[in-house]
Amino acid sequence: MNFVKQILDELSGDALSKLSALLGVDDETAESAVSAAAPSLLAGLAGLASQGDGARKLTSALDGLGEAGLGNFSDLLSGDTNSLFQKGGSLLSSLFGEGLLSSLSGAIAKFAGVNSGTAKNLLTYLAPMILGKVATLWRGRGANASALTSLFAEQKKNIAEAMPAGFSLPDVPGLGKFGDAARTAGSRAKTAAPSAASWVVPLALVLLAGFLLWKYQPRQVADQAAAEAERTTVRKPIVTESPTTPAATELTDSLRGIFQSAGETLAQIEDAATAEAAKPQLEELSAKLDTAREALGKLHEIGQNMVRKFVDREFGSLLEKIEKIGMIPAIQAEVKTLIDEIVKKFKELSGEERDSP
Repeated sequence: MNFVKQILDELSGDALSKLSALLGVDDETAESAVSAAAPSLLAGLAGLASQGDGARKLTSALDGLGEAGLGNFSDLLSGDTNSLFQKGGSLLSSLFGEGLLSSLSGAIAKFAGVNSGTAKNLLTYLAPMILGKVATLWRGRGANASALTSLFAEQKKNIAEAMPAGFSLPDVPGLGKFGDAARTAGSRAKTAAPSAASWVVPLALVLLAGFLLWKYQPRQVADQAAAEAERTTVRKPIVTESPTTPAATELTDSLRGIFQSAGETLAQIEDAATAEAAKPQLEELSAKLDTAREALGKLHEIGQNMVRKFVDREFGSLLEKIEKIGMIPAIQAEVKTLIDEIVKKFKELSGEERDSP
């Protein structure tokens, strides 16, 4: 059984689209980042399992995930993603520590062409799902230390082969302390990358051929080739280098906090009195949404679409709470108006108001 492939297969399709929206990047960029992040997390866990203290920490974390694991990843991303994010952050901090997590995030960011904050968020979302899958297999083998060791021993080769070419875990500062399992996985992946000799010689031949064409063929041919090369370059934009992407990611992170704050505020409203008491928080929330709308308007269309996808998906669970509040009798008209304005602003951020006739 190739456990690593099963995880990567689950991180595709609908789950990948939801994940890219959460991260504020396009699907292709998310797929590249996932291809490095998922086996890296597994390699780190394998390294932990090979040590006494590390195995105890990992066993404790697996025990705390519950008997049923955490379910399908796409379903998880359709639920309370704030809770998922908090759980992932807690797991990563307890298992790896902030220093190694930052180093690993930086390596993934460099490989996938995203900022380190986005890479860290990705690892945080992936951690509960991957650990949940590990926990399910571990319990099926007896839920003891030897089961953990044998599980990762069997998957060691699969982890190594899943590492994308050009990405190497041994280059991550601090990873060595997690043992040979993680280091071996990274070094094997590194050998899959093309060697210098495999591309330097062909490149030299191409350059030589270009020089001969330029020297001995009519200048018109060379000019046409240069023009075609320029057109080809223009036709192939690199989205990950767009200056709007970091801004879109930053706005998405800000909105994630706004959604969390909104959920907490709305959850406190149970009657007319608590609705009135929540008025200052609602006014603050409305002001934050104004700032977010202004920031959204400054983004390129690509960045706007990323943010709107995130807001559209997150707003569904929030709207349920708002509808319940609307059924509470005797709420002051001023508070109702304020809540209606907040709903309208969320819809504008998702593009719903813009698309309505």
